[in-house]
Amino acid sequence: MRLIATVRARRRRPARSSRTNLTRASSATTRTSNASPSWRSPTPQGYEFWHALKALGVPTELVIYENEGHFIAKAEHQRDILRRMVGWFDKYL
Repeated sequence: MRLIATVRARRRRPARSSRTNLTRASSATTRTSNASPSWRSPTPQGYEFWHALKALGVPTELVIYENEGHFIAKAEHQRDILRRMVGWFDKYL
């Protein structure tokens, strides 16, 4: 019985910290990047988060970097992230 309770608790843990579940509390402008494929932050979850923020009227941007793992390794993608981040801060700060 204890094993079943542990398994159920582990299933609920990701849901509590899911970006999508925390969206309703978000009102700040949000810029997010996803690597595809990423085992830690699945691309569909990034789309769901972006779509939910858009539906709430929150200024948001989503960029998907193809053929990257969880960490962005390609130099051109790293430069693009920095360029977009600076542009985002210039616009909203």
